[in-house]
Amino acid sequence: MHRLIVLLTASVGAIFVFAMAGYLPETVASQFGLSGRANAYAPRALFLAGMAAVVGLVPALPGLLGRDDRCC
Repeated sequence: MHRLIVLLTASVGAIFVFAMAGYLPETVASQFGLSGRANAYAPRALFLAGMAAVVGLVPALPGLLGRDDRCC
Protein backbone atom coordinates (compact mmCIF):
# COMPACT_ATOMS: atom_id res chain seq x y z
CA MET A 1 0.00 0.00 0.00
CA HIS A 2 2.89 2.32 0.83
CA ARG A 3 4.36 1.94 -2.66
CA LEU A 4 1.01 2.72 -4.27
CA ILE A 5 0.75 5.98 -2.31
CA VAL A 6 4.30 6.94 -3.27
CA LEU A 7 3.63 6.12 -6.92
CA LEU A 8 0.40 8.12 -6.96
CA THR A 9 2.02 11.09 -5.22
CA ALA A 10 4.97 11.12 -7.62
CA SER A 11 2.67 10.76 -10.63
CA VAL A 12 0.37 13.58 -9.55
CA GLY A 13 3.39 15.79 -8.88
CA ALA A 14 4.88 15.14 -12.32
CA ILE A 15 1.51 15.74 -14.00
CA PHE A 16 1.16 19.02 -12.10
CA VAL A 17 4.62 20.15 -13.26
CA PHE A 18 3.74 19.55 -16.91
CA ALA A 19 0.25 21.06 -16.50
CA MET A 20 1.85 24.32 -15.37
CA ALA A 21 4.24 24.37 -18.35
CA GLY A 22 2.06 26.71 -20.36
CA TYR A 23 2.24 29.35 -17.64
CA LEU A 24 6.05 29.52 -17.64
CA PRO A 25 8.07 31.84 -19.85
CA GLU A 26 10.48 30.41 -22.43
CA THR A 27 13.40 31.18 -20.08
CA VAL A 28 12.87 30.37 -16.40
CA ALA A 29 14.88 31.63 -13.43
CA SER A 30 16.51 28.52 -12.00
CA GLN A 31 18.78 29.86 -9.27
CA PHE A 32 18.58 32.78 -6.89
CA GLY A 33 21.31 34.61 -4.99
CA LEU A 34 21.27 35.70 -1.35
CA SER A 35 19.65 38.97 -2.37
CA GLY A 36 16.70 37.07 -3.82
CA ARG A 37 17.48 38.03 -7.39
CA ALA A 38 17.77 35.44 -10.16
CA ASN A 39 21.35 34.77 -11.15
CA ALA A 40 20.90 31.73 -13.43
CA TYR A 41 18.36 30.84 -16.08
CA ALA A 42 17.28 27.69 -17.91
CA PRO A 43 15.14 26.99 -20.96
CA ARG A 44 11.60 26.00 -20.04
CA ALA A 45 12.01 22.42 -21.35
CA LEU A 46 15.13 21.82 -19.25
CA PHE A 47 13.51 23.33 -16.17
CA LEU A 48 10.41 21.14 -16.61
CA ALA A 49 12.47 18.00 -17.09
CA GLY A 50 14.46 18.75 -13.95
CA MET A 51 11.39 19.53 -11.87
CA ALA A 52 9.56 16.44 -13.10
CA ALA A 53 12.58 14.31 -12.22
CA VAL A 54 12.78 15.80 -8.73
CA VAL A 55 9.05 15.54 -8.08
CA GLY A 56 8.83 12.06 -9.57
CA LEU A 57 12.04 10.50 -8.26
CA VAL A 58 12.58 11.98 -4.80
CA PRO A 59 9.47 10.37 -3.27
CA ALA A 60 10.46 7.05 -4.84
CA LEU A 61 14.09 7.05 -3.66
CA PRO A 62 13.57 4.99 -0.49
CA GLY A 63 11.85 2.26 -2.50
CA LEU A 64 14.46 2.39 -5.25
CA LEU A 65 17.26 2.13 -2.70
CA GLY A 66 15.67 -0.87 -1.02
CA ARG A 67 14.75 0.93 2.18
CA ASP A 68 11.41 0.39 3.87
CA ASP A 69 9.31 2.91 5.80
CA ARG A 70 10.50 1.86 9.26
CA CYS A 71 12.67 4.27 11.15
CA CYS A 72 16.17 3.35 12.31
